[in-house]
Amino acid sequence: MAKTQFPILKILLILSKKQLCNPPMPQPPCLLFRPGIVYNDYCIVSVTFYPAAFLGEMNIMLNMLNLQDFIREIPDFPVKGILFRDITTLMENGEAYHQAIEQLIEKVRELGPIDIIAAPEARGFIFAAPIAYALKLPLIPIRKLGKLPHKTVTFTYELEYGSDSLQMHADAVRPGMKVLLIDDLLATGGTIKACKDLVEQEGGQVVGIAFLIELAGLKARDKINDVPICTLISYPGA
Repeated sequence: MAKTQFPILKILLILSKKQLCNPPMPQPPCLLFRPGIVYNDYCIVSVTFYPAAFLGEMNIMLNMLNLQDFIREIPDFPVKGILFRDITTLMENGEAYHQAIEQLIEKVRELGPIDIIAAPEARGFIFAAPIAYALKLPLIPIRKLGKLPHKTVTFTYELEYGSDSLQMHADAVRPGMKVLLIDDLLATGGTIKACKDLVEQEGGQVVGIAFLIELAGLKARDKINDVPICTLISYPGA
């Protein structure tokens, strides 16, 4: 396979020692700032600019982990015939957990302005909380009936056998708010669609949904195909 070629811009700057300690420009991931020859009180500095797309081709160079290697598969759990994807093994590895959070943050930043993050209990909190912290955004817990202490709003949705309900605080989402939903796994899509319907019931606008894992074979995207979906790991089957 031919390697993708990206245009690169290089410039030289002459900086004083004071400027060298406080470079006159930001240093995003697509910029390499490298001091060179020093002469008296000045230094020749090489600055290399890479387009953002270049970062996607640098996984090997950056020693990024394959997150799927940290997902444990447990057959016949919780019932016979189900292959359970266990995320606790990823969480138990600090480097893998950190990388997963950082990659999700990069993906959700591409969605545009976000006012607030919402997540269903309980595993959704594991990913939503650090992302909300990093982005300095509020976090709304979406919970089962009777788990929240203040006045709540409820959305009831149908299951294959019976129904279930989700709640959030009545003052959590205001009309027009741009809401990002986060959960650990996209399987059949029933729970996350209920979360989306609950937010929209209160006038919020769901601008995106982020997951660590997607079971693509279950085709849950068909239920929520009107909103961008971000995932890090996709399994072709169920």
